[in-house]
Amino acid sequence: MLFIIIATGVIAYLLVRKLAYMTSSKRKAIQLQQLLVRFSELGTANDLAFTSQLILRNRIIGLDGIKKTLLVMEVNAGNDNWYLVALDEMIGCKVKMIYKRISTRSDEENLDKILIRFEKSDYETIVLLPFYESGEDSVLEATTLAKKADHWESMLSKLINNNIKKIA
Repeated sequence: MLFIIIATGVIAYLLVRKLAYMTSSKRKAIQLQQLLVRFSELGTANDLAFTSQLILRNRIIGLDGIKKTLLVMEVNAGNDNWYLVALDEMIGCKVKMIYKRISTRSDEENLDKILIRFEKSDYETIVLLPFYESGEDSVLEATTLAKKADHWESMLSKLINNNIKKIA
């Protein structure tokens, strides 16, 4: 009899946990869908047709390869900020890995950020597009995000270099 009571309690507990997880997952899916609709609206408002998109933890990136424009929407605490990167105005982009020292007494360093650094043709303006930030992203994601940053650097560099060749 005691076994049946314990088994029933365990099953009820597992069902409640599963229901809570499903509700949380459904809420996240709805929020993501709303963000994607907002991102699409921004793209339409700026007359962009995305050839590539990437969803990161707190930003969505869209590339219009024909217009050589990147739309970046950052989402923090329910607010979204966005900006455009005109690749025609850039002379280059590079993946940059920034490390920070663990302590003042140690020479050990941990990865702090992975970002793509754009240089504008005026050589004074720099645009930074973060892919990984140690305080916000999991260390376990660093390798995957570094590969994604490398892939995007490759795509964007081709568009930027085509622009430089046309100028020359």
